[in-house]
Amino acid sequence: MSCFRLSTFVALGMLGSAASGEGRVIITEIMYNPASAERRGESEWVEIANVGDEPIEIRGWRLDDEDDSGGADWGPFNCRLEPRHAAVIVNKAAVDEAAFRQAWDPVPSDDAAPPPPYQVIPVMWGNLANNASAQNEILQLLDAAGETICRVNFENGGDWPRCSGAGGASISLTDLAAADLSSGRLWKKSKDGTDGARTCRTTAVFNGADVGSPGFVPGLSPAGVPTVTPPSPEDKPDKPEADSDDEIDY
Repeated sequence: MSCFRLSTFVALGMLGSAASGEGRVIITEIMYNPASAERRGESEWVEIANVGDEPIEIRGWRLDDEDDSGGADWGPFNCRLEPRHAAVIVNKAAVDEAAFRQAWDPVPSDDAAPPPPYQVIPVMWGNLANNASAQNEILQLLDAAGETICRVNFENGGDWPRCSGAGGASISLTDLAAADLSSGRLWKKSKDGTDGARTCRTTAVFNGADVGSPGFVPGLSPAGVPTVTPPSPEDKPDKPEADSDDEIDY
């Protein structure tokens, strides 16, 4: 199993016993091959989300991959992740929260719903291969004790979405209930205008046509933010018929 359930609170990054209704943190989106310049992973980012119903206190967690770099270069980070909320982990050597949001947050609009709340967490960064394969990209979310919270062994092509050499699009998870996230059939390539995906605005760091949905997790509505479904025609109430004795104005 690639992702593990957590107890209501994860004190100091230690795993708790599994139970229904508890928190569960997984990797939900990966920008590993942006069109923007990335000599040292400046424009790469990874989204995680708490897909459970309880908050999680994260202490000393980090990202890691199969490279022999000791893991310390990918964190650590601390945060409180509320139920059904996301956080985006970015390269703090090149991007802070304001710079990331300048490039990626949607422009407010009167006729558009506001984006769901999400955190931006700058960390010491490693590197994600642009041409990921089964052998050279095993992305892991680790707790303070080094235990694996979530693992995604992704590839560029095969069963996985194919990202061109020029890059630009992230890949995002389509099944939040899946236990093993290392199946390419569970992931899709981000497309502008679909499931919260948009093309970033041009900034000093994000200087290419990158497409992703940081903060938007398809199928996950933050607590207190209802998913609104328009009523079908069958659900609309019939207009009341005028009573024969009522006076009708024309």
